[in-house]
Amino acid sequence: MTYKPYQTVRINEYTQLDVVPYESIESIAFEKCNEPTETLEHYYNRAEKKPQIMTNGGLFHMANGKNILSFIHEYQEENLGKVRVNGMGISTEDNAKLNYGMNTDRKWRCFMSAYPMLVIDGKAVSKYDKGSEINYKAARTAVGVREDGTLLILTVDKPGMTFEQMTAIFLQYHAVYAMNLDGGGSVRKMHEDKVVNQPTTNRPVDNVFCVYLKQDPLSKYKDKDSIADWAKPYVEYVTQQGIMGGSNGNFRPNDPITRQEMAAVITRMMKENL
Repeated sequence: MTYKPYQTVRINEYTQLDVVPYESIESIAFEKCNEPTETLEHYYNRAEKKPQIMTNGGLFHMANGKNILSFIHEYQEENLGKVRVNGMGISTEDNAKLNYGMNTDRKWRCFMSAYPMLVIDGKAVSKYDKGSEINYKAARTAVGVREDGTLLILTVDKPGMTFEQMTAIFLQYHAVYAMNLDGGGSVRKMHEDKVVNQPTTNRPVDNVFCVYLKQDPLSKYKDKDSIADWAKPYVEYVTQQGIMGGSNGNFRPNDPITRQEMAAVITRMMKENL
């Protein structure tokens, strides 16, 4: 299976940033692990729907596996009830976009409290409140979002970074909101079934952050790289609608179309009332 593209940027030898265009995302979610905790590999292997990108999620108590602040999963608050905290989540309006807000402000499909927020309204957060207690160089996972919905996933292995260092990366890559997730031994990122960072342990966690990508309909064509960028949305459409399907595994975007082929296309469009 081939999916819509995203980019992994190597910031340095121990830091990587996934830049996932909004157009590539089918949905995102903070998913609940088995009680009390579960490794990312175990979650991936048992999941009926497999994420294409997955990291550890928010902070939790290792003694009992409970989230430290607010964690909403499938509309259900797992911890805090009506106590107001800020963070980021996915609302009912758009399954593919990460939004900033308070846990009690809207109907969240899933939501994770920030510990702490790093960027708000495109500006660096200067006060971390209780999060200041953990603002030292450590392995980190953090997520952010651009105005256009592009998702940013930052993983930092040892020797680690401070909040200020991570914030600088998010601002460099134009995040309007970003928040810190769990760190230390919890830091782990998978691209499908492969671990792609350099974790120190395989710590079981309470929750995971998952990205589910759209399938790429152009992957069926061996010559897809010959299709001009401006034409790709239209080729995707005619492929998905069954109007055009190429021949012998190729779309042949630079070949002239014959009258017979054009007649077949018009007939299929009329049949589908397009």
